[in-house]
Amino acid sequence: MFTRRCFLFVLTLLLAVCFSPWAAAAPSNSTGSEQSAPEASYSKQIFIVVIDGLQSSALQRAQVPNINGVATAGLRMSDSLPVWPADTHSSVASIITGADPESHGYLDASGKLQKPTILQLAEQIKIQTTVFDGTGELQALAEGTRHYQKANSDEKLIDALIKYLSEKNPYLNLVILAEPRAALERSGVESQEYLKAVTDADNHVGRLLHFLHNKGAYNQSMIIVTGTTGQPPIVIKGLPYKTGQVMPPAALVDIAPTLAYTLGVKLPGATGKVLWNVFDPGSLQNGFYLLEQRIRDLSETQIRQGQEIFRLRGEQLLVQQEKQEISADKARTAKAIDQRDDEIKSLHNQINGLKTVIGGILILAGIGFVIEYRLLRKRFLLF
Repeated sequence: MFTRRCFLFVLTLLLAVCFSPWAAAAPSNSTGSEQSAPEASYSKQIFIVVIDGLQSSALQRAQVPNINGVATAGLRMSDSLPVWPADTHSSVASIITGADPESHGYLDASGKLQKPTILQLAEQIKIQTTVFDGTGELQALAEGTRHYQKANSDEKLIDALIKYLSEKNPYLNLVILAEPRAALERSGVESQEYLKAVTDADNHVGRLLHFLHNKGAYNQSMIIVTGTTGQPPIVIKGLPYKTGQVMPPAALVDIAPTLAYTLGVKLPGATGKVLWNVFDPGSLQNGFYLLEQRIRDLSETQIRQGQEIFRLRGEQLLVQQEKQEISADKARTAKAIDQRDDEIKSLHNQINGLKTVIGGILILAGIGFVIEYRLLRKRFLLF
């Protein structure tokens, strides 16, 4: 009797579970929109590698397998816009603030940054950041970061970076390699010295990538490689961005706003725009693919306008230099005219003096002639 009651109880329980409304609703959740939509995925570590003096054309002529490999695994911009002036201080500050130099105000080592950086905003939400500076002049940009280190060569800088990463695990890292700009300024963009410096910088990037591979962190790391002058490349690899694509044009000031959106922070005062079209629509549930074509058109329009402004500013600088040269020539000409006027005045004075002397001589000669005439006349009259 007890066994029969137990059997009936178990049977009743099974029927209740099978025909309950929660059991009927469960299968529908497995095929619903929330279940089918992929979850967003994000990089576990970010490296912003700024190669001072790197230009896009060098990636086609120099041996740069590591940077090109990052571009193949991620994406690169078909065209890019630097900032003006395109020096090291202004460019790096624009990359991490998303603002033009006239907005952030950091034009040289003595300047003061007037806009917050992506590093400072990351630290505010407890994200560890570092700055490894190959120039040794950008410590002001590291204000608020967890760790700042400089070195007198790019090789030593990467040594220090790898050593630090072996001991600690910072999330957002800014790395500035300095040597290509020195070669660019000495020999020009077409020189073998510059191309060798770019290849050396690529080798340093390769050392960092090799370390990440050995650590098993490469696939989960975001790598951004860019330059500072001319037409710098923008190469991005990492989650949640697209892979294996050449994207429409972008600007250096677009890097920080895009990173800020990825990190979920607001970047006040940025003049750059979020690069919505670099995000993989499958990794985010916001429908970026519906706006991609429109954003492509807007990006191309923006870059054309920016390039025109950059060209006009360059022409303005040339005009100012020509005006200064003309002013200097005018000053030299005026000085030469004054000197000639003084010489002419001196000659006039000399001529007037000679005239006076000659006139005096003539007068004395005339007086002598008269005196002599009278003396002779008097003598002859005595006879």
